Amino acid sequence: MKTKKNSKIYKFSDNKNSSSNPFKDKNKHNTLLYKFGFVIIIISLFFTFKIILFHNFFQVKFIHTSGLQRIEEQEIQDAVYGIMDYKKIFVIPANNYFLVNVHEIRDILTNRFPIKSIIVEKNFPNKIFITLEEKISTIIYDNGKNYAYIGLDGRVVEIVRQVGEDAWLIKNEITTTTDMYGDEVIKEEKEISREHVVNFLDITKEMGNYPIIYDKRGTDALINQSVLKKETVQNIVEWYNLINNNTDVIFKYVELENELGNAIIKTGEGWDLYVSLERNAETQYRQLVILLEENIKDKTNLNYIDLRYQERAYWK
Repeated sequence: MKTKKNSKIYKFSDNKNSSSNPFKDKNKHNTLLYKFGFVIIIISLFFTFKIILFHNFFQVKFIHTSGLQRIEEQEIQDAVYGIMDYKKIFVIPANNYFLVNVHEIRDILTNRFPIKSIIVEKNFPNKIFITLEEKISTIIYDNGKNYAYIGLDGRVVEIVRQVGEDAWLIKNEITTTTDMYGDEVIKEEKEISREHVVNFLDITKEMGNYPIIYDKRGTDALINQSVLKKETVQNIVEWYNLINNNTDVIFKYVELENELGNAIIKTGEGWDLYVSLERNAETQYRQLVILLEENIKDKTNLNYIDLRYQERAYWK
């Protein structure tokens, strides 16, 4: 009798749903992780940019200025804050450190104020540093009668006030009249001379740190009237800048007796500088520098330096 052995039969099916694919499950898992990670990155970037663009920490709050002489610091600060006081794309504050346009600030300030040169720099995270050199557009004019502002064209812009009696050094003489018996009858005090004193410290404190011109001719100053030649004013401004910006000599004021081409610059050290307003100011200035460095190292007893003659200089 034959015995039937047990046998197992394995059937292989092409039906894809009949069993799971471990590789495909792993790919699906990785795809989900990638998508999740991508979403996290997008959200992180969104909040990062939101913090950078809108957080108060990155908004400009401090404006530091240097080089100011006549312009008020508050005026510069108000102007800069005004330039940044708007929204970009209707939402983003323009005073954000990363969005502040220093070139725009520089150009607007140059157009709005008398500025000769300017540097605008950002300092992380919320500061702006402004370094500038002012352009002189106004002169203080003293004719012994009034103090006035004149423009670079030599015309009177504004009359500030009259020159007071305290601005004169007066010398008096007492004369005595006697009668026929030799007795004194009348003592009379008579003015024999008066000299105008230009107190540049008081004047600049009151009217601003501008060049002062004392015109000894006593020309009447009326609004819009031309009291000095344009070339005279501009040459004096150039001298003012050369001395104040490059030396330790104090430029007090300029004294004019006429407009024939010469002027006297009064210094804070007590000596005078005679210059020609018809010759190039820089050429004369270079002569001055050489004299002070090589020939006149001790200015204690110096009375004057005369640069009016070409290629020659005199001093006492």
